[in-house]
Amino acid sequence: MLAAAAAGAQTCPWMNAETAAGILGQPVQPKSVCDFRSATASLRIEMGATHSCGARATLLKGIGNEAVACNEERHGQRLEFLAGRVRDRTFVVEISTKDRSATPAALLEKVRRAAEQVAGGLF
Repeated sequence: MLAAAAAGAQTCPWMNAETAAGILGQPVQPKSVCDFRSATASLRIEMGATHSCGARATLLKGIGNEAVACNEERHGQRLEFLAGRVRDRTFVVEISTKDRSATPAALLEKVRRAAEQVAGGLF
C-alpha cells in the first residue's frame, strides 16, 4: 500500500494520498490520476472540468473564483461536487460515499477542504 500511496502522490499534483485520507477520514488507495478510494468513499479531482449544479448550487466564497457546490444521490451513493476556477483553470472536486450516515453538511465540509487544497495549488 505504501508503494501505491507514493505513486499517487506523484501522479496528482494537487493532492497526495495522505491528504485525501485525512479529508475522507480513512486510508485511501490512489486508483488513477487524482482519484483516491477507500472502503466506503472516494475523492476525485478533475482539472479543466465543469459541473452544473443549476438551482441547487450553493455559492462558496474563498475558494478561487465562482465556486459552487451541490449534492445528489446516484446509485445508492451520496455525492458532493464543488466546481471552481482559479484564473483561467477550472476544476471539479467530487466526494462520494456509500455511508448513509454522512450528512450533506459533513460532505460539503470535506469537499470544501479538498477544493481549498486544489485552489491553493493553482494560485
